[in-house]
Amino acid sequence: MLHRDHGDVGGWGDPTYQSSDILKLTNGNKLPVVFSLNCLTGQYNGKTCFAETFLRKQNGGCVGILGATEVSYSGPNDVFAGGLFDAIWPNPGLRIVLPGQNSTGTTPTPTFAMGQVLDQGFARLAEIYGSNNSYTQYTKELFHYFGDPSMQIYTSKPTEFTNVQIVRGTNNVTVSLSNTSANISFYDKTTGKVLSYIGNTASFSTTTPQSITVCVSGHNKIPFVQEGIGTSTIYIQNETVSGSRTYDADLIKIGSSVTSSKQTGPVVFSNGTINLNAKEIIIEPNTTINESTTIKSTIK
Repeated sequence: MLHRDHGDVGGWGDPTYQSSDILKLTNGNKLPVVFSLNCLTGQYNGKTCFAETFLRKQNGGCVGILGATEVSYSGPNDVFAGGLFDAIWPNPGLRIVLPGQNSTGTTPTPTFAMGQVLDQGFARLAEIYGSNNSYTQYTKELFHYFGDPSMQIYTSKPTEFTNVQIVRGTNNVTVSLSNTSANISFYDKTTGKVLSYIGNTASFSTTTPQSITVCVSGHNKIPFVQEGIGTSTIYIQNETVSGSRTYDADLIKIGSSVTSSKQTGPVVFSNGTINLNAKEIIIEPNTTINESTTIKSTIK
């Protein structure tokens, strides 16, 4: 959805569409990406602005919105708009021509991640006005994307992944896609670590493979998510744990010799907040909890 005209903190002008109108929306999960190319609709440092209202609306609203934090200018806004949409649909392309000014730069391959779309709009501004021009610099500081900049915009009806294979080994989780390249992400619930790859295969090393959540996403694809199912027993042995962690299992055993599957050795919780969530928690000798560590336990 594109609006290119007048605007203020509370909404669009000519024709008018205000924050109060957003609150009446019931579009559910049919969420557009909104290009609000006007003045002030993204001014987030005062009262709740139009862009925030659109993004936060429950049972409707939008999935992301681009808006300006202050007053913007027509010529640069026109060029900026052309660069944004040319980035998404370079064939046949969209180039805004102003009197005495024309873009000579080449359009890249189609770009669908919203952060990259925004960058290409800024690049078109620099092609027309020059990278050191005051209008270019001001417009780049002015416009912000409210939402996830890594999110890829849909340009046609999305389809499901049908070829995702996930293998949870002893010390790793491997994802394979036959003849398809996608974004493959791993989330370790225990450590909070996130790793992402682009390709048709990826692997994540871990001592708790069952606790890893996998997400596979791509352009015009419905994300495939397999939640980490947790482990029935977690053994913490022969480890120095630094930083905050969350352990979730039926049984958590901590100590120097609580399992034969790991090398024996003491456990040291060095720092951070440790969350232990289990039906039973056993802490045996040779476990050290440093003063800078907070232990929180929850019995399921």
